[in-house]
Amino acid sequence: MTGVIYRIGDKEKHQVEVDYSKWTGNIKLLLDGKELTEAHRFLGGQRKLEFEIGNIEKHKVELTVATYGNKFELRVDGKTEVAGGLSV
Repeated sequence: MTGVIYRIGDKEKHQVEVDYSKWTGNIKLLLDGKELTEAHRFLGGQRKLEFEIGNIEKHKVELTVATYGNKFELRVDGKTEVAGGLSV
């Protein structure tokens, strides 16, 4: 599996971890170390997952896993998150 970690938030910090298997298409999302959801990327397409995080400092998070895997786009409050994506 391929993994990427994103750190989100200024005052209320959260960690979003994405595990993705290019062989099975399985996508697992962990929020602060706890499984948030597990999904499957459709063959020949991409998968977009949306969720909200935070209690005081709320953020809308959108994750897109690209067609050929290993390409993730994470948007926080409509802005693409570039910094903070680390391979695990």
